[in-house]
Amino acid sequence: MRNTLLASLLVAVLAPASALAQQARCDCAATACLPAGPGEASLRGRLVQSEGRDANGRLERYLAVEPSSPVCVELPSQEGATTRPVTSPRLQLVVLDPALRAQLQAGVGREQTLRGVVLEQLTAHHHTPLLLDARAMAEPPRAPAARCQADRVECLREGLPALTRAMAEVPRAPEQARAILGESRAPSARVWAAYLAHHAGDDAAAETALAALARDGETPTLDAAVTAPADRALRLAREHAELLGDDAMARLPCAVFAWDPASAARAFGPMHGSTRDALMAPFKQRCVAEALAGALSSSERARVSTAVDAVTRALFRQWPRPADGTIWTMVAISAREALTDPLLGVEGDPLAAQDAAARAVVERMAQESPASLSRLAAYRSAAEGRVGAIARGICAVWRARGRTISSGECRRRAYTATLSAFTVWVGARQGME
Repeated sequence: MRNTLLASLLVAVLAPASALAQQARCDCAATACLPAGPGEASLRGRLVQSEGRDANGRLERYLAVEPSSPVCVELPSQEGATTRPVTSPRLQLVVLDPALRAQLQAGVGREQTLRGVVLEQLTAHHHTPLLLDARAMAEPPRAPAARCQADRVECLREGLPALTRAMAEVPRAPEQARAILGESRAPSARVWAAYLAHHAGDDAAAETALAALARDGETPTLDAAVTAPADRALRLAREHAELLGDDAMARLPCAVFAWDPASAARAFGPMHGSTRDALMAPFKQRCVAEALAGALSSSERARVSTAVDAVTRALFRQWPRPADGTIWTMVAISAREALTDPLLGVEGDPLAAQDAAARAVVERMAQESPASLSRLAAYRSAAEGRVGAIARGICAVWRARGRTISSGECRRRAYTATLSAFTVWVGARQGME
């Protein structure tokens, strides 16, 4: 019922443009000329996912077609006596048929021939000068390449030469890296081209590339509900690296933590809940070392590393790792990365949220075993003695990346990191008991 009403409203809004255009004659110069409605036109172009804002500034996503050259129609002028040409390099698609919409979504990123009625932009929800009320698509979406379906790892491995050349250009020349990756059809290269499109500010191109990968069966299976282009691309890149092993791991660029620290931390942090999470941990450790190397002297780096190791040892000494369960590998990595993520520029949860989470863990400790609070005191003593060194590392990395941060803020973040490590580790132990 709701869909029927929506369709009726759309037709009511768009019908006047078709009626006005019925008498228009096509007389466009220098561009492809299409007949205006109500008759159907045929148009070939690349399907894209784009976005725009309505009159209230709300972001709206829409499907569109991009012809190889701008198209033109002649519509009646507002006075009705003469015609006026309207050109559009991109046409937003109006799609009332759910089955056709699914086909079009599957075809994003590819050249397709569409049939439909050309309409004029009328409302703030129309984001291009001309629209196409799509009625049919001449070519069904292609199935994923059979070879890649049969041997995914070998298909991914074909992208390693391009990755080797491209990652040598990151972060100095990301556009050149993107061009190199564009030469390969291997999914392992294409996903990084999609991410670099996002980094360049071209989320429409990133969406198109990710949609093309999805049609080939390449979508993130880890936390598949994510929607942001950076998160989707980096999660898929992680999966590819885990499948390819050391060769791909060595090519992962630490620049992602400077460009998108939160997305990178989510994508490359523990998420398997097993010893498999140990595959990715060395990459983040390498990135911490690189970040510190670019900001501190060797002696200062050693002090930061010593401080992180000391806090980690104090945590595991007071609350030893349980003997059973591979999940503790993931939890141990999570606890350590709670200490090191701020050194990568990751902001983490607000201090108030960390305080609340830690308070809940401490309250449960007090209820279940008051004597265990002495272990908390020992951990806090060890951690507080190392906060200063970790804070200096945070300040150095952030300032080296051109971010303004005070010494007091660095110390607060370092303290919050020790709190977070405690909450992750001890909270998980409480949840398992």
